Amino acid sequence: MKDLIAQVTVSEMLNKDFARITIDAPEIAETCKPGQFVHIRCGQGVYSLMRRPISVYQVKDKTLVLLFQIKGEGTKWLSRRRPGDFVDLIGPLGQGFTLPEKGPVWAVAGGIGIAPLCFLVQEIRQKNIPLVMFFGARSKDSLCLIEEIKNWGVDIRIATEDGSAGVRGFVTELFEKSLYASKPEAIYACGPESMLKTVVNLAKDLGVESQVSLEERMACGLGACRGCVTMIQRNGKLIYENVCSSGPVFLGREVVFDE
Repeated sequence: MKDLIAQVTVSEMLNKDFARITIDAPEIAETCKPGQFVHIRCGQGVYSLMRRPISVYQVKDKTLVLLFQIKGEGTKWLSRRRPGDFVDLIGPLGQGFTLPEKGPVWAVAGGIGIAPLCFLVQEIRQKNIPLVMFFGARSKDSLCLIEEIKNWGVDIRIATEDGSAGVRGFVTELFEKSLYASKPEAIYACGPESMLKTVVNLAKDLGVESQVSLEERMACGLGACRGCVTMIQRNGKLIYENVCSSGPVFLGREVVFDE
């Protein structure tokens, strides 16, 4: 884990809600794994007091590529950084995904949950393991980088709640229908809790291991404040784990979604 001041080299607005920046941080990039995140100080004054956890979208030429949704003053400030600006970040943080040994593998993303899964997908593609990605959002305006992902050679299937892109409905419905035709060796997911719960339950029914990345509000990002705990069932016991340090990736069968 490194705490450093690093320079922004690329800044892009993908649409009105999503931004992507590239940061020259080889000290973090060299050890970062899919599913891990960085904690960035966003803004000045009161807005700089709380760091924001941002998933790593890609590691490219020893730089970090971060994809994030603009939801408040902090992320708005971050989206306005330009090449040559500097940001204060800590990373890599958290526990990432365990890569599969064989396929096919399925990845299910909801909204900004696409970010950590893209890093994972690129690593899996390098192992020449067959992969299908399911990506769901409220509308086509909440989708991004579809063509880029296709160019990686990924079979990506889209669902939107309003039917403005892909099939109409929830991504979990598209995912479940696909299960009738074939069965993956492993399932990875990141998105809203309701989506993760459905994916995990379907995986359990199939006897397929799943890994999920939880989206929780994090404060310290280091496991000290206990502000992002989630209930886990492990070895017959219910325990509370910090999402920021013990996760954000957990085995799906261990996460208790109903509490």
